[in-house]
Formats: sequence, C-alpha cells, structure tokens
Amino acid sequence: MLPLKDVALQASQRAEHHLKEELVNLYYLRAEVPQGKEIYVRCQATGEVLLSDAVVAGHLFPAESADFGAEWGLADPANDVRNVLVWYEGVHMAWRDLRICLEYVGNVLRLRVLDRTLLDVCPVDLAAPHNRELASDALRAMTFQDLDK
Repeated sequence: MLPLKDVALQASQRAEHHLKEELVNLYYLRAEVPQGKEIYVRCQATGEVLLSDAVVAGHLFPAESADFGAEWGLADPANDVRNVLVWYEGVHMAWRDLRICLEYVGNVLRLRVLDRTLLDVCPVDLAAPHNRELASDALRAMTFQDLDK
C-alpha cells in the first residue's frame, strides 16, 4: 500500500495531466509532426513546438486559493482552464519564482521579465534535467530577452 503523501501526489499529477490535455484540445495546441508517434504541443509562451512531456500546465493564479479565484470569476482555480497556460517548464519556473509576469498591452497578453538578471538566461537552464533534454534547438537558442516583448 502506498503512503498517503504518494497517493495525493499521484492524484495531483493525474489532475494536472487532465487539465493540460483539456487546454491543449481547447486551444488547438497539439502540433502535427509527421515523425514517430510522440505527441507535440505548442508552448504558449515561446511558440515553440515541443514534446508534450516538456511542457507543463502552469496555474496563473494560485490553485489552492478558491477565495482568490472567486474574485476573478474562477469558482475552482485548480481545475479551470482559464487559469492555466501550457508552457515549457523553464518558463513556468520563472513564473513561479515571480521573475516574469504577464500584462495586457491593448488587447494582447505579453510576457515581461521582472528580474532583469534573467534577460540573458535560456529557459532551458531553469528546467529540470530531464526536461532540458526535451528542448528543441530553437528553444536552446532562446533567452528570456527574446520573450520580453
């Protein structure tokens, strides 16, 4: 029998996978790539087509706080696709560490780098080692300065 913390982790991972799949289908992020049977997805931050395992479903507002989400019309922030972006893990880590933000300019949502020391850093450098291996050559050549538009 699995310890309770492992059961909770597995349930959380299943929920994140389901949310990511729902978002990919809703916004047509699945990319058609002729080679192999791997699933490729377009990262919403970089625009790069990456293996599905390289991207994560990142919550914009804290998933744990239903009170906070209610302010924004999100009854269940943890499971609402309007509260999630599918993006490369390195970009998500910068978001979680409050080093980048999103802002509306006119009617366009733009990524801004708050931590200026991040400008010359590649998103791949912030990802876990197994996700670094999944990065495309174009993503490896990219820096956060390229994303700060």
